[in-house]
Amino acid sequence: LLPVKAAMEVKRRYADRIVFEVGVQPLQGVLDPASYEQYEEACALADYCGGLPSRDRPQPEKHLDVILSLAKKLGKCVDVHVDQENNPNENETELLALKTIEHGMQGRVYGVHAISLAAKPEREQDRIIEKVAEADMGVIVCPSAALSMKQLPMSAPLHNSIAPFGKLREAGVRLYLGVDNVHDLFMPIVDGDIWTECRMLMEACRFYDIRAVTEWACAKPPGFRGLSRQAAA
Repeated sequence: LLPVKAAMEVKRRYADRIVFEVGVQPLQGVLDPASYEQYEEACALADYCGGLPSRDRPQPEKHLDVILSLAKKLGKCVDVHVDQENNPNENETELLALKTIEHGMQGRVYGVHAISLAAKPEREQDRIIEKVAEADMGVIVCPSAALSMKQLPMSAPLHNSIAPFGKLREAGVRLYLGVDNVHDLFMPIVDGDIWTECRMLMEACRFYDIRAVTEWACAKPPGFRGLSRQAAA
């Protein structure tokens, strides 16, 4: 738990200058008892609970049941990395929306990436996006990370490797701009510049309303619940 404790201490020291939100990403999954024990203890210290259903394949449903149940018990929000592979056979965005509704967590769950949604036929995209809106689920788009994913040797409609921003926006889905991986092993030259991320999103999604994108990137996020996004019990 030392890394989480250290992160929370950094948050405390710089609270007057920077808004930090610390989450826990279960890289070892949560179905193994030992992994879950550490995850539970770490989430109790952190601001929100993270999720990574791909780590518990072939049981992503159980993974989501576990993290959503814990988040509900702790009164915290959830950020789940979904549909990261640019794979038309991935269905984690839809699964997360369904589980959000099942657990009564509407408005408290965020899906990060949702890249594979763009690899599906338009009618399928529309159906899933409707379910995401029903779940009041936020979607965090990370353009640099999304576009870095390779094209897989699979049959899929022509698309770019990024969530369908325009469709999500039209459906009224809460959208957030993110930067996943900064100067690390996976993305060594990403520097966290938000304008760069905006430009990449506009080009990849063919969405050129610069005013709308810049206002969206700079505005207070929709549904923002305060410094920790903790929902009232």
